[in-house]
Amino acid sequence: MKQDSIWSAIFEHPNFAILVKRRRRLVSALMLISMAVYFAIPLFSAYFPEFLSYKIYGAINVGLVYLVGQYFFGAAIAIFYACRLKNIDAMSVALVSEASVSVNHDPNQPH
Repeated sequence: MKQDSIWSAIFEHPNFAILVKRRRRLVSALMLISMAVYFAIPLFSAYFPEFLSYKIYGAINVGLVYLVGQYFFGAAIAIFYACRLKNIDAMSVALVSEASVSVNHDPNQPH
């Protein structure tokens, strides 16, 4: 089958490993950063409650600002991921294109 040959050509291409490595590194880094920011709240509330209750202005304290800031942080992570994914997508399109050309021009394949 031609489709199986294209998949095989993609998986065997040296850029495929690079593509997977880049994506895995990006996703892992962003996940670890996001988890650190998210799980800092229970740690701060357990070990440093006075820090979170420090008044900034009126009834607004550090804990409230931190919690609201997590929404903006999440949006920034999503935007950063989308921008970086454009490069990975371009690399994957080039990889699929190269694999398709190599399968279509392979003299060992029956027509």
